[in-house]
Amino acid sequence: MTLSVRVVASCEHAHVANMVRDYLAEIAPQLDPPNANRIARFWTNPNRRAYGFYDAENALVGFALIRILQDGTHEMSEFCIAPSHRRRGLGRDALRQVLRRHPGDWRLGLAAGSVQAAAFWSSALRIYDPIKGPPLTPHQTGSLHFSVKEPAT
Repeated sequence: MTLSVRVVASCEHAHVANMVRDYLAEIAPQLDPPNANRIARFWTNPNRRAYGFYDAENALVGFALIRILQDGTHEMSEFCIAPSHRRRGLGRDALRQVLRRHPGDWRLGLAAGSVQAAAFWSSALRIYDPIKGPPLTPHQTGSLHFSVKEPAT
């Protein structure tokens, strides 16, 4: 399946925000849903990026929310492929496309409520030789730190 990654357009903000809420309810059901302002920061803050993942029919099938920290490290705040599109290689493809746009140091937290996500990250990031670290939030089991040396082709 062909997958394209692009910055989320303003007309798609509500759709992505709904996907974010569904995703967070899946991986952290014990938490309150994020408020609109928390998600909206990814559209308005220059140190945040929101990417949508689109299939060949231009349907939104996932997203990535990225923060750029003060030291220049990129943080994968959220990353999701819609459940109906998982296990087809789309996550790896989307990840490669996102990382290609942002070479440098990266980190991401491993959600306590998602064994499948931990397995995905371990496998998908193997080529970057990630270093395991402590959780970044109380709702995580650990973190991964890695570097993307140059844009992949």
